[in-house]
Amino acid sequence: RQVFAHELRRPVTRVALVTGLLLAGSLGGLKIVHAEVIGEGPSRIADAQHAEAQEKTSATDVDAAAAQETVQERADNRAGHPTVSAIDKALTFLAARQRADGSFGDDERANERLAITAVCGMALLSAGSLPDNGPFDAQIQQATDYVLDHVQEGGLIASSPGAAPMYVHAYALRFLAENHLAHPSPKTEKAIAQSVELIVKSQNAMNGWRYIPSSRDADSSVTACQIVALQAARRAGARVPRETIDRAIGYLKRCQKDDGGFAYIDSPGSGSSVPRSAAVMSALYLSNADDARMLAKGLTYLNDNAGEYQVQDAYFFYAQYHLSTAMNYAGDEHFRRWYARCRDYLLTMQAADGSWSHPQLGSEYSTAKACIILLSPRQPVIRLSRG
Repeated sequence: RQVFAHELRRPVTRVALVTGLLLAGSLGGLKIVHAEVIGEGPSRIADAQHAEAQEKTSATDVDAAAAQETVQERADNRAGHPTVSAIDKALTFLAARQRADGSFGDDERANERLAITAVCGMALLSAGSLPDNGPFDAQIQQATDYVLDHVQEGGLIASSPGAAPMYVHAYALRFLAENHLAHPSPKTEKAIAQSVELIVKSQNAMNGWRYIPSSRDADSSVTACQIVALQAARRAGARVPRETIDRAIGYLKRCQKDDGGFAYIDSPGSGSSVPRSAAVMSALYLSNADDARMLAKGLTYLNDNAGEYQVQDAYFFYAQYHLSTAMNYAGDEHFRRWYARCRDYLLTMQAADGSWSHPQLGSEYSTAKACIILLSPRQPVIRLSRG
C-alpha cells in the first residue's frame, strides 16, 4: 500500500487519513493502489494560482515538504484570508443550527432532515473535526447518533416514507463511512455493513437503482449516488462486490450521450445535463473505471459546460458537490480551473451570517455543500484496486 500525502493544515486530519486507510485496508481486504492529497491545505484553498507550486511527495517526505513551504503559501494560511474566513463563518453557522436531537434542517424540510444532517456532518468532518476531537466534535457525534438511530432493520437509512429514500440512504451511508474511516466504532461498522447489503440486494435488472429499494427501473443520478456511497463504505473497510460496481458502471455507460454528458435515463429522448454528468463522473472516478474513452468524453463535456450553472439553479449545489470530486480525480489542471471559478462565485454569494441559501433546499444543506466544495482541495485522491 502506498500513501502519498502533503502535510495537512490540522495534524489530526493527516493522522486520521493515514491510520484510517491502513485500517480499512486490513479490515476490508482491499488494496490501496494510490492515495494522495494534491495541493493540500489552505494554500490551495485560498489561491488556486499557487497550486502548481505544490508537488506530490511520498508520506516519508511530508516534513521536507512542509519545510519548503513558500512565504506566499504561509501568507495564504493566515487567519482572515477570504476563503478561510468564509469557511470558518460557515462552519460556525452550521454548528449553531443543530437541533437538540442532533439533526439539521428546519421544520419545513422534516422529510429531508436525515439527508441534510448527513451532509452537515460531512462538512464538519471535512474541516478536520472528529467525533472525539476538534472544535465540532460534539456536533459530529450528535449527528452520528441521529443517523444511526434511523438505520432500519433491513439496512435502509430513512426517517420517513419520503419520495426518494435511496438518495437519503446514500448520503447517510457516505457520512457514516467517512466518520468510521477516521473514527472506527463497532456500531458504525455494523450499520455500514447493513446499509451496503441493502444497496447490493436492491440493484435491479437494469443494473442500477432508483428512488426506492424495490424500484424496477433506474436513473443515472440515483445510481451514481449509490456508487459513491458504496465506494466510501469500501474505503472504510466494508466489503462491496466488484460485480455490483461493474454492473452499475455498465448502466451508466448506456446513459452517456454523443456529446459526452450523461442522460437521466437510458433512453434516446433523454439529454445530457451538468448535474447528472458531474455525479456520474464522480462515481466513475471513485470506482477506478477503466473505460478511458468514456471518461475523456465525460470530462470534456464537464469542462465545456460546468461554468453555466448559477446558485439559483435547482441543482447548483448538487452539481458543484460532485464536480469537486470529479475534477479532483481528473487532475490538478482541471481542478484548479474549476475550483478558482466556483470558489470566487461562492464567496460573492455568502450571506453576512456565514450561510448560503437556496429557495428549495434551505440554508443548512446549501451551507454544508458550500463548505465541502470550498474544502475540496484538502480531500485525498484515493484510488483503490478494482478487485
